Amino acid sequence: MNGDPSTSKVRVTGLNKELLGTMNLEEALNISKRLDTDLIETSPNSFPPACCLMDHGKYKYRSSKKKQKDKAKQKTMQTKEVKFTPNIGKKDYRIKMRQLVSFLEKGNKVKVIVKFKGRELCFKYMGFEILKDIQTDLSGLCSVEHSKRKEDKTISMLLTTLNQRKPKQHKVECIKRNPNLTEAQSSVSSVIEPDV
Repeated sequence: MNGDPSTSKVRVTGLNKELLGTMNLEEALNISKRLDTDLIETSPNSFPPACCLMDHGKYKYRSSKKKQKDKAKQKTMQTKEVKFTPNIGKKDYRIKMRQLVSFLEKGNKVKVIVKFKGRELCFKYMGFEILKDIQTDLSGLCSVEHSKRKEDKTISMLLTTLNQRKPKQHKVECIKRNPNLTEAQSSVSSVIEPDV
């Protein structure tokens, strides 16, 4: 910046991105002083090196604002957890499934955990059945990324939304199958009802 380029000749671009031509470094510095701007080397590897006339403070400010805008537009995906027990009741199952569907509709990954306590460890097959039911109930809404991982006292499964199919389409298809249900009811009841 302002006299650092590696050679004595530089190619200069003006304030409005117009090409001023190739000139000596001293001439370019005189032009930048006359216009009260900075001479910034943009591509040092080219021959002759390309330099640009600009206000460096404004440039840094604009680039930081652009980075903030890009960061705000960027959507972050979170991993949510929903915990089940092996002897869960129908109503509790429906509530947990509603929660699962809402997380998936927001585009989050969901880790489904079946937690065992005490003597429930003898009945691990019940946990696998619950995960199988969840997988079949949500087959049109999500896909399984990691299936049925065993840990000490838990079995887990990671679900992600389907990219090619939006969750709203899934609701519409449920309404077509059950025309008596409203959209809100169909997204919860017809998709989530367990086959118990």
